[in-house]
Amino acid sequence: MSEIIHAWVYDPKKALFGAKGQKSACLTVRCENPGGCDLYTKFNTCTLLGSEYTCVSGRKTREDGPTQRARSFHDWLNNKRAWCQEVSRGLKPFKAYNRIFRTNGWYHLPYPAMSDAFLMASAPIKNSWIQEEDLTAEVLHRICTSIPRNIFGDQLMRYQNETVPKFIMDLMMHYPSLFEMLSGDQKDRVKVYDFTGRTAVLATVAPGPVVLSRETWIWDGKTLTREAGTFLPVKGRMTSSLAPDPSVTVKITDNSQVTAETEFVD
Repeated sequence: MSEIIHAWVYDPKKALFGAKGQKSACLTVRCENPGGCDLYTKFNTCTLLGSEYTCVSGRKTREDGPTQRARSFHDWLNNKRAWCQEVSRGLKPFKAYNRIFRTNGWYHLPYPAMSDAFLMASAPIKNSWIQEEDLTAEVLHRICTSIPRNIFGDQLMRYQNETVPKFIMDLMMHYPSLFEMLSGDQKDRVKVYDFTGRTAVLATVAPGPVVLSRETWIWDGKTLTREAGTFLPVKGRMTSSLAPDPSVTVKITDNSQVTAETEFVD
């Protein structure tokens, strides 16, 4: 018996490209066994909160409502919002679109060019969903050593240069038992790993400068501070500070920002 774990409304008035003729909607996520999913139990999120509509344990449904032109538009949205607040469990937005996770006896490997699901010839696995017992040392070796080709036959070297190192690092951080199944050569590929460009929860990043909206702030582990003001009434230095919400994320710009406690969301 599936259970509702999250629901939300789509309001075309708040959408970037929403049109008056576009219908409102209520989206509902149901899961057969949320307690058996690592995303739910460890990260308080779900892959169906992203663009996916189905997974091995659940599904997302959409109920269309009235358009902005309808008299019932606002009442329908308000009623659905109230219902969503009742049934939802406070899940966080899903951001780890390309990271391995385990759910109810399956692993999901949503990495570019890793499976035929991304329309690549010679992909190392046929499907991005693979049962736990099938993700063997042999399969992991094939994943880490293959060089997929695109539909034109060209080798995708970014797979070996970018995708595989990230996959190995994800295994080391989240599924060490799988990491231990890799050969020494593959493990060595992440001895020196560049974290720049990845997204992490700010509260888990080491103190120091961080870049937010192209502005450099100083993070001390609790608050963000930066210089503010150009014209001051007296000689001195004006600063502004804020205590960010625990869910705030930041792009890693220097490897020194990463510690053993850093939590990545990508």
